[in-house]
Amino acid sequence: MPKKLFSKNFFIILFLMIIGLLMRTYYLHQNNILFGYDQARDAYIASEIAQGDLKILGPPVSIGGFYHGVFYYYFIALPYYLSHGNPILPIIFISILNISVLPLVYLTGKILFNDKVGLLSALFYTISFDVIQYSNWLSNPSLAVPFSVILHFGLSLYFFTQSKNLGLVLSAIGYSFCFQSEFFLGYLIIPIIFLVLVSKNKINPKQIFIFVFISLIILSSMIISYFKFGFTFIEGIKNMFEGTTKFSSQDVDFFITLKLFFVRLVENFYRNIFPFKSFFAFIFTLSSFLFSIKQKVKKNQLLFLWTFPISQILILPFGGNNIPYINVGLQLPIIIISSYFLINFFKGNKILFSTIVIILVLSSLITDIKYNPKTQILNDIPSSLNLKNQLNILDYTYQQSKGGSFSINTITTPFWINTLWSYLYQWYGQNNYGYQPSFHGRDQSGHLSYLKSPIIEPENFFLIIEPHTRTYPTLITDAIAYEDSFSKVVEEKDFNGIIVQKRKLTKPFNQIEFVR
Repeated sequence: MPKKLFSKNFFIILFLMIIGLLMRTYYLHQNNILFGYDQARDAYIASEIAQGDLKILGPPVSIGGFYHGVFYYYFIALPYYLSHGNPILPIIFISILNISVLPLVYLTGKILFNDKVGLLSALFYTISFDVIQYSNWLSNPSLAVPFSVILHFGLSLYFFTQSKNLGLVLSAIGYSFCFQSEFFLGYLIIPIIFLVLVSKNKINPKQIFIFVFISLIILSSMIISYFKFGFTFIEGIKNMFEGTTKFSSQDVDFFITLKLFFVRLVENFYRNIFPFKSFFAFIFTLSSFLFSIKQKVKKNQLLFLWTFPISQILILPFGGNNIPYINVGLQLPIIIISSYFLINFFKGNKILFSTIVIILVLSSLITDIKYNPKTQILNDIPSSLNLKNQLNILDYTYQQSKGGSFSINTITTPFWINTLWSYLYQWYGQNNYGYQPSFHGRDQSGHLSYLKSPIIEPENFFLIIEPHTRTYPTLITDAIAYEDSFSKVVEEKDFNGIIVQKRKLTKPFNQIEFVR
């Protein structure tokens, strides 16, 4: 790439990167991050990789039979190793990767339109509520945000500059790591093919080979895993078509899907540009779309950008509507579309343009300040599963035990699986108090849980009850009844939605039949 693309606004972009990194990491010292079952599972696996136990199977997809790529595990393995199990450092790594692509955001806007669009896009990316939330989420979809930027930057090079070979390589890298990070993003190959077919660029077999070859190299672990573990994707395809809403001859299916598409589209603008009032975001979305249609210049660039959010309709009938993070990977097109719209719609009135931009910036900053200290909120996870909250619980159980032995049982999501609390006690409890409790709940064979069953009578018993929104109430009742069969509550505390009961045995320890 010519040096002039980097030189003019180098210090502005550098300043925005510093501000962006501070916004993504400022609250991490307070341990305000979501840490649930998935995060604990991934931490265990990443730690095993760091110890030399190499993996080829990534995190499972919500549709049974499919798995994400394993790259995420390897990405977080090093920071987990360096931090001795502390999940804050992996999030810092994700945040650094998230903001490191900011120069590419600027360059993409500059290549497609002009310098002003590039700078405004960089500003919106820096403060985007959606982008920042993903930078603070310890989960594989978070990596799709920076790699989607690489994808769109590579495609902009290929379609709108002479650097076609570089663009081809970068787009293949971006697409493949997007697919590794979030399985549903595989659908992005369809808008890419569409753009190739409608563009004036003549693609030759060599270029196809380069793209496919690079993609297969990066996705090789996923391909090998499906061979090794028995073609589980066949069952996944079956689940995808049988377990979700599909297009049919009934008009209602089509219109429901169409409604979901518009909701998702507005949601993209709301979270990235105008996270203050959804109604204003709707007006903004509609205005930017109509403005784009009327444009006679830069119509190819606008078609390029709109193709990606519009193509999301392809995945909605197959379960995409049930995934809160399906919007990942669409941040950059939305941001550049918005920047182009604002600059050109208000180009005759600098005062009005400046006022609107200031309102949008303040809207994002206020939303960032309001919600980011409370932890990651984009997904359907109870806010009580906050690392700060959980560590307070661990401190409470240790303090109540006063250095003596104790045992815990947990009512969790997923039900009967103690992976989360096992990891917290193994990492935080062992490092800060020098020992771990025993676990007297259901047998954890087959699960990542390393707390041992009590052999001799512990001095204290605790029951940790997570909030449950998707569990049959009878299961919770039965679990508490089991605990009541040999102990009684002597103290109960509410830790922001997580109930901790300190209990006392009501029958001799050697007469208790623990559930196995």
